[in-house]
Amino acid sequence: MTMRAVAEALGIKAPSLYKHLPHKDALELALVVDGFAEAAAAFEAAAVGASDQLAAFAQAYRTFATCHPHLYRLMTERPLPRESMPPGLEARTAAPLVRATGDPARARAAWAYLHGMTMLELNQRFPADGLTESAWRSGIAAFQPGDVGQELAVDSTIERYLTQLVEAARETLGDNLLAAYAAGSIGLGAYEPGRSDVDVALVCEHALELPMKHALVNRLRHETLPCPARGLELVLYRRSVAQAGRVEPGFEVELNTGAGMSFRATYAAEDRPVADGRFWYALDRSILHQSGYVIFGPPASEMFADPSPTDIHALLVDALRWWLALPTPPGDEPAPGAEDAVLGACRSLVRFRDGVWLSKGAAGHRLRDAGTASELVERSLQARLGGPPPSGREARAFQQQVLDEILAPPHLETAMSP
Repeated sequence: MTMRAVAEALGIKAPSLYKHLPHKDALELALVVDGFAEAAAAFEAAAVGASDQLAAFAQAYRTFATCHPHLYRLMTERPLPRESMPPGLEARTAAPLVRATGDPARARAAWAYLHGMTMLELNQRFPADGLTESAWRSGIAAFQPGDVGQELAVDSTIERYLTQLVEAARETLGDNLLAAYAAGSIGLGAYEPGRSDVDVALVCEHALELPMKHALVNRLRHETLPCPARGLELVLYRRSVAQAGRVEPGFEVELNTGAGMSFRATYAAEDRPVADGRFWYALDRSILHQSGYVIFGPPASEMFADPSPTDIHALLVDALRWWLALPTPPGDEPAPGAEDAVLGACRSLVRFRDGVWLSKGAAGHRLRDAGTASELVERSLQARLGGPPPSGREARAFQQQVLDEILAPPHLETAMSP
């Protein structure tokens, strides 16, 4: 491609073209920018109302490439001039895939697969044996979030404990137990020995009588089934509650037990103290919907409904206001635990901005790299590795900054909708 050839195709003289684009590199940059904007719009449109977000993205990606093969090659076969592109355009284009896969690393792996399949198809490298469509479906299935094939990123001790826990729950509940999922840091692929709890969600069909609830707690508490982590945080839901997508706690049983945490068993959702926060459960079910690890049962995305964007927004606000109402450590000295307050706010902000749940650490890295409170977030990340934490005042100021952004209109359509 030359500037003269482009000018001739447009029916103008080359000097006229140079008035708008000084050289060939500028022309190619303009084409790449237009291509990314068009692709982003196509990917966003494909996600609207799609029951399988990843399959919808893959189809839109494949269609864009096959309809614009030369533009697609220009966009992908050479280094991307990120410094010259409009801010946020690349991230906007990738965001539907991140939401569809539930994890940035999985999204990048899925993109590599989609690009490879697309290029092989454009280059007519597949044999005419009728397997190409099956290959597309198989690849898409492999990158679905929260499916049975998801890798369990924990050591064998935790894996064995989860197996024993489910066996004990089955012995107690019998056929009433429908499914079991690892949540929290395990589901998000960020379990840290010595720091993380084991978060588990059980699902039953029918409500439990109080004696059965006591029996379950006695069978699973640390004194009976020792937890090898800091502790176990377990919640049992009825299926009707898990699939309702509502904001109420709605649990049958909640159990906190372990060598590193205080024992607590709650046998009715209405007994949960309001002062302890009643928003946690719907937020946890949202994370389960996206990234729950299946111990047994159907995919977590089928068992747990995600609350509406309006409800997620309100839950994030409630959580931040709850944190801000807690006493602030006095002074400007490093305050142990302040790093978790900062990184927890990072996770809320990433969910608000990008519509995806990340672990606290991954959310911190994303915001640091994006230039959001980079110095404070970096200190919080380093505090997890043994460095000094930020002060309580710094943590509270950052939480307030995040709350202010989430409350600033407009919030739902631009930042929360998938």
